[in-house]
Amino acid sequence: MGVAIGENMGVAIGENMGVAKELKQTQSQYSLFRLSENPFKIEPLFRDFRNKQLCSEQEPLFVAPENLRLHLNNLCHLKDRRCLIYGGYGVGKTTLIDLILYLACNFHNRFCVRVILTEDNVERAINEMLLSLCLDIIDEISYRSVGRPIMAIKKWLIERKFGDTLLTSMAKLIGRYTEESLQVAKTAKKKSLQVSPMGVGIGLNVEHEIETRRSIQSYVDVLPMRCVGGYLEDMLCIVKQIGYRDIVIFIDEADHLSKIDAFLRMLTKAREVLFSTGFTFLVAGSPEIAKYIESIGIIFDKTIFVEPATRNEFEEILNCRIRSHNAVLAVGNIFAAQAMEAIYESTKGIRKQFIRLAENSLDIAAAHGDNVVGEAHVMEAIGMGKDQIQISVSDSQMRILKSLARLGPSSPSDQVFQNSVRLKREALRLLLEELYEHGYVNKDKQGRRTLYSVATPYKPYFLNQ
Repeated sequence: MGVAIGENMGVAIGENMGVAKELKQTQSQYSLFRLSENPFKIEPLFRDFRNKQLCSEQEPLFVAPENLRLHLNNLCHLKDRRCLIYGGYGVGKTTLIDLILYLACNFHNRFCVRVILTEDNVERAINEMLLSLCLDIIDEISYRSVGRPIMAIKKWLIERKFGDTLLTSMAKLIGRYTEESLQVAKTAKKKSLQVSPMGVGIGLNVEHEIETRRSIQSYVDVLPMRCVGGYLEDMLCIVKQIGYRDIVIFIDEADHLSKIDAFLRMLTKAREVLFSTGFTFLVAGSPEIAKYIESIGIIFDKTIFVEPATRNEFEEILNCRIRSHNAVLAVGNIFAAQAMEAIYESTKGIRKQFIRLAENSLDIAAAHGDNVVGEAHVMEAIGMGKDQIQISVSDSQMRILKSLARLGPSSPSDQVFQNSVRLKREALRLLLEELYEHGYVNKDKQGRRTLYSVATPYKPYFLNQ
């Protein structure tokens, strides 16, 4: 018995070592496509908008939305304006605004700041904006090389007591905090040499350690708008002294907020701040905001809708990615025509989704040893995404998602919807709320009715069900 087990273990180890050796010796799996790596990775372009060299390298990968190409120059030169750029998840709103920040910062001498909004900070978004602006100003001053110009700025800051203003601003904006300490007992087993009558061996000693864990909880106080206006005036004065013309603020990730009403309240409350002289505000928003354009139109000078990519634009984006790795290749050298059609139809031109699907399809083709991505590879990639979703949702929730994709926005009170999923209204509503909490569906209040729809990132998996 022992010999058999030993032989089996030896064979298994030998096989594993053989696989490792083979992997070391093989070429990149993308060499069949004349590529050194997969060119379709999801990477946010111009994210580090202050890094001029990195952004210039990313310029060839950017394909402007066709309906906005005539307006880009105007968007780059907006001053003392408020612009809302909205559209579905993954259509490229953030990349478009980051391009504007890159150009404004590096070529138009404007001080640019990005503010990230989440569910946790949307209620105090104005304070978050002030804190981000304050920290970026301090970073800018610290980053500058020491010399007469920067020493003159620092002297001016001290004389005007703006140095105190920045530090005081930070202290107030960061707010109160509490610190908690928690002591945790840990048991550790350590190997040690031990001497016994049988010789020298290895034993285990059990030691008890006390680990102290500290946590800090901060509380940001909400400042009155009048106080906020004073801070903005001071910071604009500092930024101009450093050498910039004005300030551009990008309020980012608004479309990731599940509760759109909190975002709208923030915009309404911040109206006076958004009209501050010397500041231009660029705000990214979800399609749901379009329903409130009339009511918030008094805030925004411009509203720009980013559409999904057209068929030509879709092909151009993939071509740019491929040529960045091999200048002589085009999309037709990598993808069969049916595969291209399958990718575009299943993603409906959503940029983030078709780049991801192209990446996964190419991986599958390379793993099979094929030198062209076919429709079967695309369908396999789509199926893998479905499998991941099926693991995380119940059978009833899967039926709901398939029905919503087919029926469109629906209410749990709709009889057709209930019949299609074989559930009563209350059970259907509870399951929809669970799906909403996990981000699989969106909901929209229309009077007394609540309509649910499949969230954009998941639509491709259910449209053909």
